[in-house]
Formats: sequence, structure tokens, C-alpha cells
Amino acid sequence: MNIKFFVLLIGTFLFNFSCVSISERLISEDNSVRSKAIEKFKSLEEYTIQDNGHLGPNPDFYDVLSSLINYLKDEDPQKRERSKEAIISRSYDIWTYVKMIDKMAMILNDEDIDKEIKKLIITTIKKIKIEKREDRDYLDKAEDTCNNLEFAMVKSPCPYTCIGYAYAAINIINTFNIKIDYRYDDHKYKDFIETIVKLKNYEEDTYIFEEMSQLILFFIKSFPHTDGEYRIYNYQEFIKILGDVGKIKPTDEIVLKLIHSLDGSYGIGDEAYRSLAKIGPSVIPMLIKTLKEKKEKTFSGDPKIIVKIIKLLGEFGPLAKDSVPVLMKILEDDEELKRIRDVVAEVLPKIVEKPSTEILSAVERYKRKREEEDLENEIIGLARSLQQYKFQIESLGVHIGKYSWYYNAWPAAKQQLYELGKSLGQEFGKAFKDFSEKVGIYKKNTE
Repeated sequence: MNIKFFVLLIGTFLFNFSCVSISERLISEDNSVRSKAIEKFKSLEEYTIQDNGHLGPNPDFYDVLSSLINYLKDEDPQKRERSKEAIISRSYDIWTYVKMIDKMAMILNDEDIDKEIKKLIITTIKKIKIEKREDRDYLDKAEDTCNNLEFAMVKSPCPYTCIGYAYAAINIINTFNIKIDYRYDDHKYKDFIETIVKLKNYEEDTYIFEEMSQLILFFIKSFPHTDGEYRIYNYQEFIKILGDVGKIKPTDEIVLKLIHSLDGSYGIGDEAYRSLAKIGPSVIPMLIKTLKEKKEKTFSGDPKIIVKIIKLLGEFGPLAKDSVPVLMKILEDDEELKRIRDVVAEVLPKIVEKPSTEILSAVERYKRKREEEDLENEIIGLARSLQQYKFQIESLGVHIGKYSWYYNAWPAAKQQLYELGKSLGQEFGKAFKDFSEKVGIYKKNTE
């Protein structure tokens, strides 16, 4: 009995010594020792056969992993960095990943932990590798974990924990190449937008602002643009944030997102316009690119996006002079929408400091043509009105003749009908006069 107890004691001692030694070697100053320890750590299985014959957690592995996570908050920055390198040296299955993120989140949530340590933990989370498998249970667990992390991300009161959960979720999305569709994943849109808006409250912290900017870029690249976004609460605030971030760090992705949001309802389109104006002249190349796509018929957005782009170019004035060639093509294209050409004619003189005779003539020709078209449409409208008045007066006459006995019996009704006929006759005369004048002006303009 004593011998068995002694053997068990020795075994327990050796087991603990082995685990501790691996943990310590993983953060050793000696590169050779650390390299061998990493290979040993990478060879440890996450699960092993338990005494009951079932597969269960491997205590050797989890003890080492737990020690490494604790080393992330060590007072020695070198140990912290080596611990991070050891953690990201291997991959983990989704169940282990959940446990790791939970433990790291507890550190991030601790107000007494130094910010530099929290930054290191977030960097670690970004680089953790997750095993990718194809079996259904494993994939379901990954998707459920992603949803839970997003929920925790939104609910977390600490910005660093919020960022940690966000990157943990992003890690799963990227690892498993999860395709996001607003029809089924509107909660993901809402969660990330709400998180970004929440982090804006901490923009004075340059680190948080930078991470928020990175989350914005991830959102734009991974979440397909959809009109459904406009219905998300505080989406307008999100668009405003894009302008604030873009002003400091303008990127094509942010500018393009704002351009596509110019047709947004609920005030979002106007906010996108203001955000683009706030970013400044750096948006001009992307605005011109979109106009060219419209001209080449590769742009499928709403025409009001194009109208707002042209107006915005006008606000930039001569700084947008590179847009003149494509604007001229739009102006001279008879198949283009009139409302788009009208705006071009309005802004071109603002963009060109000293408009050439060619530009001025093109604008003048278009304006004259539009005036003629408007006059012609007005004449057509007046002609239709005349036909309607004539029909009404003739119908009134027939009515009076057919039911004269009724009106003779009721003088008041007869008087009302008389006044109506008089009024119609006067309106007819006025309409005819306007018609004649407009026709005269039209003939004079077109001779």
C-alpha cells in the first residue's frame, strides 16, 4: 500500500514538474530552449483517453496553456511577449478557443490591468489559429461561438474587452470563410455597427480609435452593402463616424461605402454627403471613378447617387477639375437623364476657374435646349387643358339643353349652372391666351 502511494506521489511530482518546466521553458531567455519547448507544446494533444475510457481534456496541455495565458499579464514585458509567441505557435480546436477567449476576456475586463497588457492580449487574440474541420457539429459550434462572441462584444462595458471579443468573432468568420447575407445575418450587421458606434465614445484613446478604424474596414469588406442597413438603429451615426475616420485616415473602402450610401433613406443619404464633404478633396478620384463607371454603364446604383456626386464635385470647385472631361460627356449625351445633365450644367462653371469657350458654349447650348423642351412640354400641357375646357363647355351645353325643364323649375340650380359655365368660359379664354403666347415664344426661339 505504501509502495503504491509512493509511486503515485512520485508520478504526480514528475507530472507537475513536467508541466511547469514546459511552461517555463516556453518563456526562457534562451532561444534554443524556447524553440524546443515550443515544439513540445505543439505536439501536446488537446484531448486524451480518460480513466473511464472516454476522450476528455488533456491536463498536460491545459495546464501549460493556462500558465501561458497567465504569463500574458506578467510584470516582465519580455515574458509577456514570449508567452504570446508560444500561444500563437500552434492551432486550437473551437472548444479550446472558447476557453482561451473567456480567460483572456477576464483579464481585459480587469480595471487594474495595465493597458499595455490589454493591447498585447488583443494582439494575441488576433493571431490565434483555429483548426478548420468540415464535420457539421464542429462547424455548428463555430457559428454558435461566433454569434455568442458578437453578443458579448455588444454587451461588454469595457472597450478593450469589446475589441477582444470583436477580433475573436472576426477570427472565426475569416477561418471558416463565413459568408454574410443581410437576409439571414442582420443581427451581425446590427452587432458590429452598434459596437463601432460604442467605441466612438473612446476616440480620444488613439489605440481604441485605431482599432475601431480597423473594425470599420473589416465590416465594409466583409458585409455586403444593402439597403437593409439603413433601417438599423444608429446607422446614421455609423455613417457620421465613417466621415470622422475618413478625415483622419481616408481609404477607398470608406469613401466607396459612403458613395453607395448617398441614396440612403431616413437622412442617411444626406449624412453620407456631409461625411464625404468632411473627408475633403481626397474623395475626388473615387467620385470621378464612379462617374466613369456610370458613363460606361458598369454602375448599377440609384441615379440620385450620381446627382449628389456631381453636386459634391461642384462644392470642391477647381480642385475637381479632373472631372471636367467626364462631366462634359454626360452633358452632351442626349440619352442621359435630364436631372443629371441639369446638375452638370449647374456645376461645370464652378469647377473650371476660367471656362473655355467650348465649355461655356456646351453649357449654353444645353440650357437653351432645356428651355425649349420645357416650353414645348408646357405648350403640350396647355393644349390638353384647352381640349378639356372645350369638352367641359360643350358637355355643359348639352346638359342644359337636355334638362332645361329641370333648371326652369329650379332657378337656383339654373343660376349655379350659369355661373359654372361662365367660369369655364373665362378659364378657357385665359388658357387659350396663354397657349397663344407660349406658341409665339416657342416659334421665335426656334426660328
